[in-house]
Amino acid sequence: MSENKSDSLKGIQKAAIFLSMLPEDKSVKVFKHLKEHEIERVIKAFLTIDTPTKEQLKLVLNEAYEYLKEISPVKLAPDHIKKILEQVLPPEMLEKILETTLSSEEGRKIFKELEKLDSKAVANLIKDEHPQVIALILSQIKSSKAAEILQFIPKRAGVTNVQEEVIQRIASIEKISNQTLKVVANTLEEELLTMGAGKEEELSGIDIAAEIVNALPKETQQEILDYLKELDKNYEIWIEYGIQSIFDETLDRIN
Repeated sequence: MSENKSDSLKGIQKAAIFLSMLPEDKSVKVFKHLKEHEIERVIKAFLTIDTPTKEQLKLVLNEAYEYLKEISPVKLAPDHIKKILEQVLPPEMLEKILETTLSSEEGRKIFKELEKLDSKAVANLIKDEHPQVIALILSQIKSSKAAEILQFIPKRAGVTNVQEEVIQRIASIEKISNQTLKVVANTLEEELLTMGAGKEEELSGIDIAAEIVNALPKETQQEILDYLKELDKNYEIWIEYGIQSIFDETLDRIN
């Protein structure tokens, strides 16, 4: 290719590369579904590209995988996609693409679970981990959520300022291997199971309102409760009860 950058490839060139990676009989089947002018475009693309680099091969395979997920998210579950790819790709190439897509996607699910949890609870879960591990975990979730979690991580002996060190380590992260992510994700999953994360909990509107009001400054809390009292005294009573329940639950955890 005239350029080595993978993002310089045109769509038709990517299609040509993908077809060249398929076994001959599979490529033939694809060509049978193409129109004459489409076949001409693919042939011209073959003539305009040199031997693809590893980076370009990886790009083409990743894009093909992402496209398959988008066109049929229900039928093309990971196992189903794997079975399809097993039929069209050489074993070595299949192993590489699975390493960079399916396995990494599975590993990141646990980090999405963390985003749903209370920031204080997550901070309590990871506070004793090495700053590098904390940095890795926080780098995998939304920055706003990571900031909330970080502010609840306390100082500890042997580390001048955990928060500063974690930020410094996040800033110095260049690339995280899928294997490292998988190890950390598996550890997190085990710890989350011990604290009962992942269980569905039905909350009423009062429960949700109580949690929101509880997170507000005391002055704002009182203004809202006074307003609700004017609308319906039951609102104030039940929300105050909900706030008290949250307070009691917090005390139970501390004790």
